[in-house]
Amino acid sequence: MSAIRKALFSATLFAIASLSPATSPRAIAQEAMDTTRITRLPNSKELFAFPQSTAYTTPLTVPEALTALSTLLVSANWQPYEQAFASQSTGQDLAIVYFKNDRQLLSVMISKAPAQNDATSISYTGLMTGHDLPFPKSASAIKYDPTRPYLGCVSTSDPESLSRELREGLVARGWQAWSPRDAKRVDIADQKTEQGITAFYVHASAPSLRLSLVKRNEGQTAVTVEGISAEVLAALGKSVSNSDASSKDAESKDAVSKDTERTAKQEPTAAPSAQEPVDPTKNLADDIMREARAAIGEALRGIKEPSAKTGKSKGDVEQADAGAPLAAMQPGEAGSNLPVPLPEGSENINIDDGQLEFSNTASVSQVAAFYRSALKAAGWKVRATPINKPNMVVVEFARSGKDSRWTIMRMGDQTRVTATGSVFETAAKEAGDREDKAGSSSTRAEPSITAEQLEADEAAGLPVPKQSTSKGSEKTMFRVSALADVPAPLEAVLGFYRREIAKRPDWQMLNEETNTKATARIRYATPAGPALLTLTEKSGTTSVVLLVRKQKEAQASGLMPAAGQVRILIGNVTDKDVQVSLAKKTIKVGAGKGAKAPDGPTLEVKPGTYVVKVKGAGISDAPPEEISVGADEIWGLMIGPGGVLPLPMY
Repeated sequence: MSAIRKALFSATLFAIASLSPATSPRAIAQEAMDTTRITRLPNSKELFAFPQSTAYTTPLTVPEALTALSTLLVSANWQPYEQAFASQSTGQDLAIVYFKNDRQLLSVMISKAPAQNDATSISYTGLMTGHDLPFPKSASAIKYDPTRPYLGCVSTSDPESLSRELREGLVARGWQAWSPRDAKRVDIADQKTEQGITAFYVHASAPSLRLSLVKRNEGQTAVTVEGISAEVLAALGKSVSNSDASSKDAESKDAVSKDTERTAKQEPTAAPSAQEPVDPTKNLADDIMREARAAIGEALRGIKEPSAKTGKSKGDVEQADAGAPLAAMQPGEAGSNLPVPLPEGSENINIDDGQLEFSNTASVSQVAAFYRSALKAAGWKVRATPINKPNMVVVEFARSGKDSRWTIMRMGDQTRVTATGSVFETAAKEAGDREDKAGSSSTRAEPSITAEQLEADEAAGLPVPKQSTSKGSEKTMFRVSALADVPAPLEAVLGFYRREIAKRPDWQMLNEETNTKATARIRYATPAGPALLTLTEKSGTTSVVLLVRKQKEAQASGLMPAAGQVRILIGNVTDKDVQVSLAKKTIKVGAGKGAKAPDGPTLEVKPGTYVVKVKGAGISDAPPEEISVGADEIWGLMIGPGGVLPLPMY
């Protein structure tokens, strides 16, 4: 179950979804955030704690909690920022704020919690950055958008110091200074004027950047970092070259102009206002940026406005933009490996690692209507979610054991679509199989990393390779797991774990099931309980899940089921009574029961697959949830406004 699906059971869903397009294949690798370790307000009570999302309550009001928590997080080196191109949500009953600490982004939602005796609920959600930009340490009034990328702020530092600081941060993230004049990478490319500094940076797999540092009269420096296209950067280089070529002619004309001013008869004019010196480099860059934006605007108008042959009025166009049905792209336009149709006008199409991304100039409602209609016609069942707004829609579909989840959000003048689910994982596997078959007769490169080269690190006290591109951990009441993605073949990662676990004499290997081509599973007996290592290789990256079940703690709790059975604990985080239907039984769950402690109803069932249905005044139109449970397991069913959330606990 995805992190976003889990977040349906708290208001953190809105924070997760607001930046979901940022998780693109170009996203900079970063260590997974563990929100359970982030500082909390004193006198708080935990609601739940997972690495990706943590929630607790405080007796403070929403405004009081916002002030106190902001002070606490800032003292822990978290820098507050606003989303650059979205409105800020703050009020007496709700506040959504954002913080950044080095390369980690944190969304914080503070809201009233009637189900918790009118306490205030605070939830932390870790967000992935699309294009990570460094924040100056002295920055204030920060506005940031990692998907564009864009950063705007002010600082009390001088332009030279800020340029050095930002250069170091950008270089550490893969950008390099670029000289438009020489059209090449350089160590330092600062173009200094009396007003400040302008510099450009390029990246192998991310947009180029323009850095502008402008002095202000009040002793501050305005900082702007924004993405620019390769075409604009190339145009800038040409403009600089043309400017150099005509410099002598310009100087001559300037001399003639000044001589004419001295000798010509003066006409009465208004006194000129005092102006700061002009930065010619900045003006040149601004002119090119304006021309590029004008060209983009012209192109978009060509898409949105009807041709003269249609005879439609401007009002007709606006009406069409508001909700005209979209046609599907032809298969040749959309690509050969897509398992779903794309609406006409889709661009920047990419499918990789089980995720589809594209952009479209149509409205959010148009794109959402296209998929509700097209997929329903193809036999998919629609699953509604609480996210259905003019600027953002989240919708789910299911068919024949496959599923897909669509996040459709307006960003500037584009609608950005991100879709995940098993249907895309199947498509990616089929594409990979075709590539393997096509390349079977060619010579394969030797693995770049061996088991001996993998160094040991830890996540939740369990070994993971230090070279992992992402790593993290998950904890529930009676289980803990370490997760990692390693850019190495399966045999190398398997060798790493054989070596590292051999260093733990109290771990005993029980059996090993290895398919050297794709998967490996090893079972262990540990002092805490049984452990399972699962390795899966795909496209040269091996995914790791090392799970330890805390058998002794589960037995001591009295919650273990009878041998061969499954124990299910039920909790209700809403402020209304609900009814849960499971295994031909209907159970009433009181408001708040089982939300903070295992004091809600429990049920023992046989291993198998069950459909869980929830009804209640505090529940939206939630679809039934299907869960598969095994012998001697403990599961939790948390009921929230979005329906039911199954949680494996042992």
